[in-house]
Amino acid sequence: MIRSSILCVATALSAAGAVAAHAQDDALANIERLTAAGRLTDARTSLDRWNREHPPTVRLAANLRAHALLLEARLAVDPSAALAAYQAIALSYPTTPQAPEALLRIGQGMVAAAELGPRSDTAARAASFLERLVSDYPRSPQRAAGRLWLVRALVLAGRKDRACSVARDALETTIGDEDVAHMLRVEFSSQCDG
Repeated sequence: MIRSSILCVATALSAAGAVAAHAQDDALANIERLTAAGRLTDARTSLDRWNREHPPTVRLAANLRAHALLLEARLAVDPSAALAAYQAIALSYPTTPQAPEALLRIGQGMVAAAELGPRSDTAARAASFLERLVSDYPRSPQRAAGRLWLVRALVLAGRKDRACSVARDALETTIGDEDVAHMLRVEFSSQCDG
């Protein structure tokens, strides 16, 4: 009798938790829709409300917290705030579906910074994030773009041989994204043929 009562309570609590998690996910999906529709002010307002209702002290599923951070990064006006949110995902939530995109965005930002300033250190750091994306997330839709940006980072870091090896390997495998494949062919022909 006691055992069945405990089981009933546990089942009810589990169901309540699932309903609450679904509602939180729906709220984040709505913010995604607002962002996609170009309603950025509304999206930021909704995300601010969601963050107030779910402060870091509230325990959430990792993918929900990572999703909120990804939205923060996408909606950030300040590039350093976006970078901080992407890094929080990459470092604190590496097993979530949002981690590959975070790694790609960090790498892209660092490659852009390396093109404008001191190259080798920033480019080497970009390469390390992008290598993580390529090696740790082989089924990620961001992997093809990650390889392209990895080639660019390696060239900027002065590691042209490695860049050519990555480009050659990427071109020999199925990329899936013809635009990325074309850009990889351009990178390869400009950096490696000759």
